[in-house]
Order: sequence, then structure tokens, then C-alpha cells
Amino acid sequence: MRKGIYQDKNGTWYIHTKKNGRNITIRGYETKKQADNDYDFAIDRWFRTHNFNPNATTPLFFDISNNYIDYIRNGKASRTADREKTQLNTYWNIVFANDTIANIYNFERLKIIYSDIKTNNLLNIRKKHDLIYTFLAFTNYCYIQKLIDKQTLEETTIIFQPIKYTKTVQTPRKIAKKCEIGALLDAIPKNTTDYFMFSLLISCGLRISELLGLCNDCFMDNKVIVKRQLLTNGKISDKLKTQQSYRQIPLTKELQNLVSKHIIKSNNKKVFNISHTQFKRLLYKYEIKAKIPHYVPHEFRHSFCYYKAQLCENISDVAYISKICGHSISVFLNTYCNHLDTELEHKFF
Repeated sequence: MRKGIYQDKNGTWYIHTKKNGRNITIRGYETKKQADNDYDFAIDRWFRTHNFNPNATTPLFFDISNNYIDYIRNGKASRTADREKTQLNTYWNIVFANDTIANIYNFERLKIIYSDIKTNNLLNIRKKHDLIYTFLAFTNYCYIQKLIDKQTLEETTIIFQPIKYTKTVQTPRKIAKKCEIGALLDAIPKNTTDYFMFSLLISCGLRISELLGLCNDCFMDNKVIVKRQLLTNGKISDKLKTQQSYRQIPLTKELQNLVSKHIIKSNNKKVFNISHTQFKRLLYKYEIKAKIPHYVPHEFRHSFCYYKAQLCENISDVAYISKICGHSISVFLNTYCNHLDTELEHKFF
């Protein structure tokens, strides 16, 4: 066993050792003398707490977690997959560094880890909830892959109870006035690609990623077919945010004329060769020119949904518009159709 004590840039002293081919680092000492005096006890306590068994032959957590990330990318939205990947890389890979799956799922050890998460003052409630949720999802994956048995899955579920948290109060959605939307379009030169691009954004309620992911084959029968999105890394993806995001949106007569001018249906190339950042800068430029308040691209989607919802008079209207907007009926009702509550209340009560 090799012994070492060192200090980081913040002045904290670390105990470092290597045992059975495994690197172990323990921190939390204010002075070198404290770390030196506590060295043997700290190492022994670490091994007893983590129930380390270097002779186990089951796969390492690090290898399985990488496989799990690939697995969730195929089954979940990219935003959810990235969030779970962050939890694994920033917390669980540190807790289970070089551990085997057999060593991880020790009942007493998991109780200690769960207790540490609950009492950690450096983590807020939301962060704790996400860490627990990610570990439970990873455990379920291990069970599917037959790396652990059903009893281990049930024991882990009993220990790791999700911590309930209150979501932060959402600020009211910012809705652009119709006169402001008109002023913005008037500030853009007609018969240009920019005018076509912003007309699609405003008149179809598209997300910025959906707009920039449009290809020439997405325009058929006077409709725009939303089936791709442009990721922030510049790649085109066939996976949208939700299942409802796959939709067909009817085009106005003005947009139909613009499509006939700008779209070449003989190829499947991207319609707009522009990135997310470039689009936002372009929007800001035209907002200054139009002398209107600053709006982010997604707020024009909120405005589209809001003004369409005001035209809804019954649940059939809501069902149709929610489909066009790419929302489920329940989400659309709760978000945009508050004006129907009074009418329905008088009708049924």
C-alpha cells in the first residue's frame, strides 16, 4: 500500500492511497497534521463503509454506466438523456469509481449513501431528487440486463425513496402583441430567406430547433411536416422532444407563396443554413430595427399557441389546435385555455 497526503488549491488536505490496484482519495482535513494522524483510521473506515471486494469478477460500474447512457439515448428525449448522463458523471461515477456491480448493491452500504445524500447541505432538494431518480433508473437497467436479481432491485427501491420537492414558481409566459409581431415582419426585407424563416416561426408555432431542422422534403400538400430538429451541436436528429411534436401544420396562403419561391422539392437539403446562435442574433437585430421589446424565439411559439387558444370554443377545437401546436390536450388546456373554465362551469353546473 502506498501512502500520500497532498493539498489542493483551496487549502483542503487529501488522503490518497493505492490498495489492490485501486486509487482511494479522502478529503476533509484543515491541516496536514490532522490528515496524517487520521490516515490509518480513515482508510480502514472507507473500506468498511464501501464493503470493497477487489476480487469480484462482475463488470465495473463505469463500463455499465457508459452502456446505460447509450441505452437511454435510444429510448428517451435527448434533454432527459443528457441530464441523467450529467448525474452519472458528476456524482455516481465518483461514488462508485472502479466499483463492480456486485460491490455496489450492498444493503448496508446503500443505506449509508442514501443517508449522505439526504443530509448533504451542498445539494438542494431538486438535485437530491435527480440523483436518486437517476440511480433508480440505472438499477432498473441493471435488472433488465440481468446484472442483479429481483430481490436486489426491490431492496434498492425500498432504500432510495425519491425526495419530494416543490417546483419553482413559473414566471408568466411572455406573449408578443400582434402589433409587435407585425412590426417585426415589416422590419425584415420581403422576398428574402430571413422573411420566409421568421414567417414560418411566427405563423406555425415552431420551436427553434424544429424550424432550423426543416428540409425541402418537409413541405407537402400546402403543409409543413415537423419530423426533424437541429441539435445545438449542428447535427440533424429524427428524435423530437415528445411524440406529439411529430405533426403537420397547414400553411397560410402567404406562406404557400413563399414556399413556392424558396423551396426546391427535388432535394432534401436543409432549408436554412444557420445555427441556433446565429438565429438569435438575427432576431435581436430585427427587434432593434422594429423598435419592439426583446423576445426569445420560443416566446413566439407561446404567442402562437395563446392566440390560437383564444379562438377555441369547445373541446373539439382544443383537440385540433393542441395537435397542431404539438401539445397533448391536457397540457394545452392547463396552459392556454383558462378562458374556457368559466364557460364550462356555467354549462355543467
